[in-house]
Amino acid sequence: MKNKTLLDAFKNSKNGLKELFREKAANREAWLALLSIITVYLYPNFYSLLLFVISILLLSFEAINTSIEKLCDHITPTINDEIKKIKDLAAAAILLLVMLYLIIFILAIRKFFS
Repeated sequence: MKNKTLLDAFKNSKNGLKELFREKAANREAWLALLSIITVYLYPNFYSLLLFVISILLLSFEAINTSIEKLCDHITPTINDEIKKIKDLAAAAILLLVMLYLIIFILAIRKFFS
């Protein structure tokens, strides 16, 4: 059923966020986003802002990854090699963002150790 109003779309998005935060991975990434918000507040600079943006992207990709996994499990609850590849590709997107976050984090803190 399509959203009839902007309010309907907002309610659906809110429900999606509730579902997302039931996932352990999303909870870890939410803490990362919170840490990034605190960092932006305490040390406002390019790196801290970039960390915040990446953490929000990470949460967004986790929502997509979770959707893909739930859809795949719905399509075929049995083990399937092609479904595994699809899930692995979605997980790879998360891993790439985590790696990017770590690289930016290292660049951001290197000045404190030099």
